[in-house]
Amino acid sequence: MAKESNDVYSSSPYSTCPSCCHKCTQRGVAETSAYPDHPERDSLDGNLPGSSHGTGNPPPPPAPPQPGPASREAAKLAELNGQSLGLGAGAAKGGKHKKPKKMKGDADDGAGGEDEMRDNLSPLDKKGHASRKLREYPTNSHALTMRDRDYDGPGGYRSWKEPYMYLWTVMSGMYGKLVVLLMFAFCLTEVLENDVAPLTFQGIFLIYLYVGSIFAIICIYTSVIMENCPSMSASKENLTKQGDPEVGSINSFGTLKRAHISRSKTSRTSFYLRIGALVFGLVTLIFNGLEIAMHSTMRDDCAQDVMFAHPIMQALFTFLQMHFLFVNSEVVVEKFGQIARFAFMHLVATNLAIWVRMVVWESANDWIRLNYGSSDLYDMPWHAQKVLHLHTCYHNNTLGRLWTGSQQQFFPFLIEYSLIAAAVTYIMWRNVGKEHIKSFSNLSKAILEETLHEKRGRKGHWKVDCRSASKGLFLGLLVLVGGIVILIIFFVMKDHDGFDEKMFWMVNGSQIIILSLSILSCLIGFWQIPKLAVSSTKPLELDRLLLSCTIVGVYIFAIFGMIVGGLYIDEQKLMTIFCSCCLLVIQVSLQGMLVAEASRRTCSTRLQQLVKPGRQVITFLLFSNITLWILDSFITHSTLSQQFQIGFYGTLAWGIISRISLPLMILFRFHSAVILVEIWKNTYRTKAE
Repeated sequence: MAKESNDVYSSSPYSTCPSCCHKCTQRGVAETSAYPDHPERDSLDGNLPGSSHGTGNPPPPPAPPQPGPASREAAKLAELNGQSLGLGAGAAKGGKHKKPKKMKGDADDGAGGEDEMRDNLSPLDKKGHASRKLREYPTNSHALTMRDRDYDGPGGYRSWKEPYMYLWTVMSGMYGKLVVLLMFAFCLTEVLENDVAPLTFQGIFLIYLYVGSIFAIICIYTSVIMENCPSMSASKENLTKQGDPEVGSINSFGTLKRAHISRSKTSRTSFYLRIGALVFGLVTLIFNGLEIAMHSTMRDDCAQDVMFAHPIMQALFTFLQMHFLFVNSEVVVEKFGQIARFAFMHLVATNLAIWVRMVVWESANDWIRLNYGSSDLYDMPWHAQKVLHLHTCYHNNTLGRLWTGSQQQFFPFLIEYSLIAAAVTYIMWRNVGKEHIKSFSNLSKAILEETLHEKRGRKGHWKVDCRSASKGLFLGLLVLVGGIVILIIFFVMKDHDGFDEKMFWMVNGSQIIILSLSILSCLIGFWQIPKLAVSSTKPLELDRLLLSCTIVGVYIFAIFGMIVGGLYIDEQKLMTIFCSCCLLVIQVSLQGMLVAEASRRTCSTRLQQLVKPGRQVITFLLFSNITLWILDSFITHSTLSQQFQIGFYGTLAWGIISRISLPLMILFRFHSAVILVEIWKNTYRTKAE
């Protein structure tokens, strides 16, 4: 059997061994056995003569010599290199790049010279040698990090290179929660009955938030500019060849020169959502401009000097963030150390803190003015005197009266901008370092550009038209025109005596009609949308986040309204409020389910591209959401539309409830319109002839 095996394996000068994946030289091998040092390989079962388990029982092979200190160090270095390449025990079985074992009889071919050379290197040279081997490795090992290797082995092994990866993530999240809670505590302390003067804590804390946010945006934006400028940053080739820094270690708090901004794999953001953020940001800048003008023309010192810096810092922060979100909202920060996580979380916390401040501070001011506005100055508490003095001082100026009187109109847009900015920066915070693992794993820069070019070429073969949308379009335009007419009547007639009752029926009646038509459209959509093919694309993470958060505000506003109307349902007005809130809950729920289903559909067949089932429904829902967004932004938040809720819950309680839920409901309408536009454009696109 041994002789036969020898003939088989020596038939060609370079044959393949049965237990190895490489070619070994068989010339010069002893003819008594194909494996003189491993006789058990001569037989298939290891029990025939010539096997260590058979009757021959040849002496075992001599023990290998004990390695010296240099050899042990080289072996340890090789083992570390193997682990860094992801070729551990889990990859040993059938690993494609595993280096085969050599037998004693195999030809060396100079393989031992490299090991001897490495043994003679100094520790520093060995480290450089290992990094060169890592860069020259033919796989995507430079893009792998220890985060992927958490699941390579059965024991959940994680390398020492990233011991604090998730610690910094959790810490940045805790920092954001702490900032928001501090703002809530400071605002609540200043409006409660105590000896703390108004705007004492807010003045210092807001400066900290604005300065930190401006600094964070400038740093990130500078890194984007340096990344796009070849003369200011290293080339992409050098970035991919160099070893990655320890992303999760304390040393990753390095300079901003190591930052890397990825545009190859972006966290997609809807263009229409960015347009909305731009518009809301411009409204915020107008509001800040009025406040700056008020403080500039004011003769008396109504507040501390630090309050004059607030509108200036907020305007600068709003402008920088607005420009950054509009231009760079789709970038993914790959390598930015842990500074990126805290920078984005600081932006998220700042936007949420602005919302919390407006909710607590404005609600408390309304409550104090309502309860103590007509009282004698000596009969009211000290903190109420300070709040009323500040309000009276602002009203001594023409611009002050304009600024305080326009707060109710500006409030929804300010909150919408803050919520959109918080959502976008939160997604960017979650994606820090994520694409650093994936983006360079399979494609080099040339391959990536070629792939993007092919995608752009394929997109050029698709077209978007208005077929199968005429009925929904004209019915939606009719609804939009009716909403605009009601809005004009409201602004013209709201100050006339005896107009409140007519306006109540006009606004609530129009909302009931629009909600009823939207519910009917959603039911038709549930019958039409399943006729489309299922697409492999998924909704954007930002859209899912905004939809799940804003729908909570709609439910809060509707539930509290249903309670008010349900307790006194015998009255016509309260029954109207109850019906309107019930229809609101039903319509929002049906629309959310329909949007979630339609965003995962596409036209794949020729018949689907001709018929476009469900497009009439999507078109009408688009215009109905735009109309409801206009009515909610300018009419629903007014005292005229909330008089029964205020009378039932009180000024303070309903002020807090409405300032939390109403901005979310307004943002839900705007964001729903954005999603419906994307569905109308992407789901029903057809191939060009």
